[in-house]
Amino acid sequence: MNILNTSRDVKLRSGDPYRQIIFWKKVSILLVLLMAAILIFETFKTPLPDSAATNGTNGDLPSVGITSPKAPSGSVTGTSGPVTIPTLPNQGNTLWVVSPKCQCIQLRYYQTGQPSSPRISVPAGPISMIDDPTGLQQYILSQDASSISIINLLNGKITRTLNISDSPNSMWINYAQTTLFVTSSKNNTLSSLSLSGLKPGFTVAAGPNPTSVVANASGTIAYVADAGNDTVLPIDLTSKPPKPLTPIPVGKDPTSLYLDPTTNEVVYVVNHDSGTISMIGLPSNRVIATVNVGGLPDSISVDPYTQTAYVAISNEGVIVPINLFDVVAGSPIDVGPDPTTVTAGIQGSHIFVTLGGNDTGVYFDPKNPNTKVVYQLPPGVVFVSYFVPAPPR
Repeated sequence: MNILNTSRDVKLRSGDPYRQIIFWKKVSILLVLLMAAILIFETFKTPLPDSAATNGTNGDLPSVGITSPKAPSGSVTGTSGPVTIPTLPNQGNTLWVVSPKCQCIQLRYYQTGQPSSPRISVPAGPISMIDDPTGLQQYILSQDASSISIINLLNGKITRTLNISDSPNSMWINYAQTTLFVTSSKNNTLSSLSLSGLKPGFTVAAGPNPTSVVANASGTIAYVADAGNDTVLPIDLTSKPPKPLTPIPVGKDPTSLYLDPTTNEVVYVVNHDSGTISMIGLPSNRVIATVNVGGLPDSISVDPYTQTAYVAISNEGVIVPINLFDVVAGSPIDVGPDPTTVTAGIQGSHIFVTLGGNDTGVYFDPKNPNTKVVYQLPPGVVFVSYFVPAPPR
């Protein structure tokens, strides 16, 4: 059967070598494009694994391994250059809870409290956890074991455990420099760890009682809460070795620092014993505002959608909002006994609070604070890790 039946085809067959070459090159290109399209179609039509069901008795999953890890999507700078992050199942619907009592971490659906992973055993005394720049793993800080464990979010398994300074009590990752910072309450130091090869870096004195650390967006200055001196200590990381700068006076017993997620130009200081929040402007390194929230504040989180900070007041069972446009504290929101952590900016502008008084989690919209979802958590949760998506511009 003759499929080349046009006058052009006849002309090609009758002996025009140049045109025949052009013709078959076009055919070859079309075939390559067709094969590529088929390959892409077969790749994306493969379904992602379904989430495992809970066993309905103790709120834990019966199997080992994470069925629905959370990770940001998009392109970020990882430990070896630009990395494309896969969109994982149930992305944005879950958060991690960390409990030293059960010596475990667990992924939970924040709307219902149902587990999205089994309880994963970690070294003794886990107190904190933070995302790797790639979004594919997390680092768990264990105070009693003086270690950092690395967990693979795709299978829920610990891939490596690193021994670090005695009694580490806080950590922070600077994504620009892919460097992890750790404070030690026993050695009164700040240490660094390069995420490229997990190599130890510097160790520098950081006051008589360092309690928390953050770094500016460029990774040139670290800020350490020094509860022993009621100051925040800036440390110049561009110096070799790093050089402490002039301490910044704040309130009594600064126990927690928080870098503004929208501007990266304000460090919020939780002054536990004075019942205040100090706001340090960057790069001036000066206190630009102090807000009285009362009671014994334990933690703070900022909702980037509404530019509202929320402070957990542990001894009064409330969350205090702060409008960051006029820097004024609002009316307290009752949440329950001993709120220890607060996470804002969930699913738009919702809030998640852990209550140490009864080991429960509370999820609600601050616009309707009387309607709350309350559910049981592993005992003694002290930390929550949640990736807050950037608000639309």
